[in-house]
Amino acid sequence: MPDLEYIFNPRSIAVVGASESPLNYFGILNRLKLVEEC
Repeated sequence: MPDLEYIFNPRSIAVVGASESPLNYFGILNRLKLVEEC
């Protein structure tokens, strides 16, 4: 299972998005929220 640094790494977004792991899915949602707040 990838760690948080991998999940939140902008360069791995495509890889994370292709994964079926719920943890990765929530990682994407959290990252999108961070982007919206900036």
